[in-house]
Amino acid sequence: MTKTNGRSGDRWIDPESDPVSVYEHYEPDLVAPEDEETATGADPAAESALVEFVERFNARDVEGIEELLAPDAEADLLSARGREDLVEGLLELWERYPSLLLTRGEVGDEPVAAAWIADTERSDFDLLGILRFECADGLIDRFELTETPAEAVLERPDLTELNEWEDWRIVDEG
Repeated sequence: MTKTNGRSGDRWIDPESDPVSVYEHYEPDLVAPEDEETATGADPAAESALVEFVERFNARDVEGIEELLAPDAEADLLSARGREDLVEGLLELWERYPSLLLTRGEVGDEPVAAAWIADTERSDFDLLGILRFECADGLIDRFELTETPAEAVLERPDLTELNEWEDWRIVDEG
């Protein structure tokens, strides 16, 4: 039985009176084979490195980030060449922008990281741009900050994280 929700043209199925259940007929394959690319077409190793980079960046895990970088890694954003130079650049970046954080996103098939900075006056985050990564052998060779294209799909930071950043600012100042 199909009912309307009060607006013309919008219909929904009443699960109590409708005899058909989509759950009885559809069982999604939730696990992709390990040797194939993901459904998005992205390289699984590159996507994994990006996910780890985002988590370690937000945790300010310097040693963890070092493990993800190729010895000759580059980042134009930091004017850095080489793993040690890049890590020093990240430390300086965190010092200047303590509320800077990353979230995951996609531009088409390409996994990216979105760079956000807290705006405590508006209780929100401002998008700075996206980080595009180049990876080889599971390590990050290069990343750069670029403008965010219109077709980008990005996770927004959770507003509860603003409180965490405010707590860190007080600790840093205190």
